[in-house]
Amino acid sequence: MDSADTTTSLQTRHRNIILGLSATSFIIGITGSLLYTRRKTKSFQSDFSSKSVKLTNLEILNRYKKASFFSIQAFTIGTILCVSVGGLCAIGIGSILGVSSLKEFHEKMKETIPKYTPGLHESIRKSEQDEWNIFQELEEHLSENENNLIQKKSESQK
Repeated sequence: MDSADTTTSLQTRHRNIILGLSATSFIIGITGSLLYTRRKTKSFQSDFSSKSVKLTNLEILNRYKKASFFSIQAFTIGTILCVSVGGLCAIGIGSILGVSSLKEFHEKMKETIPKYTPGLHESIRKSEQDEWNIFQELEEHLSENENNLIQKKSESQK
Protein backbone atom coordinates (compact mmCIF):
# COMPACT_ATOMS: atom_id res chain seq x y z
CA MET A 1 0.00 0.00 0.00
CA ASP A 2 1.47 3.36 -0.94
CA SER A 3 1.02 6.61 0.98
CA ALA A 4 -1.80 7.87 -1.30
CA ASP A 5 -3.91 4.78 -0.56
CA THR A 6 -3.21 5.11 3.16
CA THR A 7 -4.20 8.78 3.15
CA THR A 8 -7.38 8.05 1.22
CA SER A 9 -8.37 5.21 3.57
CA LEU A 10 -7.70 7.43 6.61
CA GLN A 11 -9.82 10.23 5.13
CA THR A 12 -12.62 7.76 4.38
CA ARG A 13 -12.41 6.36 7.90
CA HIS A 14 -12.55 9.88 9.39
CA ARG A 15 -15.57 10.75 7.24
CA ASN A 16 -17.33 7.58 8.35
CA ILE A 17 -16.63 8.37 11.99
CA ILE A 18 -17.98 11.91 11.63
CA LEU A 19 -21.05 10.66 9.76
CA GLY A 20 -21.69 7.99 12.40
CA LEU A 21 -21.36 10.48 15.26
CA SER A 22 -23.68 12.93 13.50
CA ALA A 23 -26.32 10.27 12.87
CA THR A 24 -26.07 9.02 16.46
CA SER A 25 -26.42 12.54 17.84
CA PHE A 26 -29.42 13.17 15.62
CA ILE A 27 -31.16 9.95 16.67
CA ILE A 28 -30.44 10.58 20.37
CA GLY A 29 -31.78 14.14 20.06
CA ILE A 30 -35.00 13.07 18.36
CA THR A 31 -35.53 10.21 20.83
CA GLY A 32 -34.92 12.50 23.80
CA SER A 33 -37.35 15.07 22.44
CA LEU A 34 -40.04 12.45 21.93
CA LEU A 35 -39.59 11.00 25.43
CA TYR A 36 -39.59 14.48 27.01
CA THR A 37 -42.74 15.44 25.10
CA ARG A 38 -44.50 12.23 26.10
CA ARG A 39 -43.62 12.78 29.77
CA LYS A 40 -44.76 16.41 29.71
CA THR A 41 -47.98 15.52 27.90
CA LYS A 42 -48.88 12.91 30.52
CA SER A 43 -48.23 15.35 33.38
CA PHE A 44 -50.23 18.07 31.60
CA GLN A 45 -53.15 15.71 31.01
CA SER A 46 -53.21 14.64 34.65
CA ASP A 47 -53.07 18.31 35.78
CA PHE A 48 -55.81 19.28 33.38
CA SER A 49 -58.12 16.37 34.24
CA SER A 50 -57.79 16.97 38.00
CA LYS A 51 -58.78 20.65 37.71
CA SER A 52 -61.99 22.19 36.59
CA VAL A 53 -62.34 23.12 32.95
CA LYS A 54 -62.77 26.82 33.70
CA LEU A 55 -59.52 28.64 34.39
CA THR A 56 -59.27 31.82 36.38
CA ASN A 57 -57.31 34.81 35.12
CA LEU A 58 -54.56 34.06 37.64
CA GLU A 59 -54.19 30.48 36.35
CA ILE A 60 -54.08 31.72 32.76
CA LEU A 61 -51.41 34.28 33.69
CA ASN A 62 -49.40 31.60 35.50
CA ARG A 63 -49.57 29.35 32.43
CA TYR A 64 -48.37 32.19 30.20
CA LYS A 65 -45.48 32.77 32.60
CA LYS A 66 -44.61 29.07 32.56
CA ALA A 67 -44.81 29.01 28.77
CA SER A 68 -42.53 32.07 28.53
CA PHE A 69 -40.08 30.49 30.95
CA PHE A 70 -40.02 27.22 29.01
CA SER A 71 -39.53 29.01 25.68
CA ILE A 72 -36.63 31.07 27.07
CA GLN A 73 -35.19 27.93 28.64
CA ALA A 74 -35.48 26.01 25.36
CA PHE A 75 -33.85 28.87 23.44
CA THR A 76 -31.00 29.07 25.96
CA ILE A 77 -30.38 25.32 25.97
CA GLY A 78 -30.55 25.23 22.16
CA THR A 79 -28.05 28.08 21.90
CA ILE A 80 -25.65 26.43 24.34
CA LEU A 81 -25.91 23.11 22.51
CA CYS A 82 -25.45 24.74 19.11
CA VAL A 83 -22.34 26.68 20.16
CA SER A 84 -20.79 23.74 22.01
CA VAL A 85 -21.47 21.19 19.26
CA GLY A 86 -20.24 23.67 16.64
CA GLY A 87 -17.07 24.19 18.64
CA LEU A 88 -16.55 20.47 19.09
CA CYS A 89 -17.05 19.93 15.36
CA ALA A 90 -14.52 22.65 14.57
CA ILE A 91 -12.00 21.14 16.98
CA GLY A 92 -12.67 17.63 15.64
CA ILE A 93 -12.34 18.66 12.01
CA GLY A 94 -9.20 20.62 12.85
CA SER A 95 -7.63 17.61 14.54
CA ILE A 96 -8.63 15.29 11.70
CA LEU A 97 -7.10 17.64 9.15
CA GLY A 98 -4.06 18.16 11.36
CA VAL A 99 -4.34 21.94 11.60
CA SER A 100 -4.04 24.20 14.61
CA SER A 101 -4.90 27.65 13.24
CA LEU A 102 -7.26 29.24 10.76
CA LYS A 103 -4.36 30.03 8.45
CA GLU A 104 -3.36 26.35 8.32
CA PHE A 105 -7.02 25.41 7.79
CA HIS A 106 -7.24 27.89 4.92
CA GLU A 107 -4.14 26.46 3.27
CA LYS A 108 -5.40 22.90 3.75
CA MET A 109 -8.75 23.79 2.16
CA LYS A 110 -6.98 25.48 -0.76
CA GLU A 111 -5.30 22.13 -1.40
CA THR A 112 -8.24 19.83 -0.64
CA ILE A 113 -11.23 21.49 -2.31
CA PRO A 114 -9.84 21.64 -5.86
CA LYS A 115 -8.78 18.00 -5.57
CA TYR A 116 -12.28 16.75 -4.64
CA THR A 117 -14.41 19.28 -6.55
CA PRO A 118 -12.63 20.18 -9.78
CA GLY A 119 -15.70 21.65 -11.49
CA LEU A 120 -16.70 23.85 -8.56
CA HIS A 121 -14.29 26.70 -9.31
CA GLU A 122 -15.34 26.88 -12.94
CA SER A 123 -19.06 26.83 -12.11
CA ILE A 124 -18.60 29.61 -9.55
CA ARG A 125 -16.62 31.68 -12.03
CA LYS A 126 -19.32 31.08 -14.68
CA SER A 127 -22.14 32.11 -12.32
CA GLU A 128 -20.23 35.25 -11.32
CA GLN A 129 -19.76 36.14 -14.98
CA ASP A 130 -23.46 35.54 -15.64
CA GLU A 131 -24.39 37.84 -12.76
CA TRP A 132 -22.01 40.50 -14.04
CA ASN A 133 -23.57 40.25 -17.52
CA ILE A 134 -27.04 40.70 -16.02
CA PHE A 135 -25.90 43.86 -14.24
CA GLN A 136 -24.35 45.23 -17.42
CA GLU A 137 -27.55 44.55 -19.38
CA LEU A 138 -29.60 46.21 -16.65
CA GLU A 139 -27.33 49.25 -16.69
CA GLU A 140 -27.63 49.53 -20.49
CA HIS A 141 -31.41 49.17 -20.31
CA LEU A 142 -31.68 51.84 -17.61
CA SER A 143 -29.43 54.25 -19.49
CA GLU A 144 -31.52 53.74 -22.67
CA ASN A 145 -34.71 54.44 -20.71
CA GLU A 146 -33.13 57.52 -19.15
CA ASN A 147 -32.06 58.80 -22.58
CA ASN A 148 -35.56 58.18 -23.96
CA LEU A 149 -37.11 60.07 -21.07
CA ILE A 150 -34.73 62.99 -21.60
CA GLN A 151 -35.57 63.08 -25.30
CA LYS A 152 -39.32 62.98 -24.65
CA LYS A 153 -38.99 65.72 -22.06
CA SER A 154 -37.01 67.94 -24.43
CA GLU A 155 -39.51 67.31 -27.26
CA SER A 156 -42.47 68.14 -25.02
CA GLN A 157 -40.82 71.42 -23.95
CA LYS A 158 -40.37 72.55 -27.58
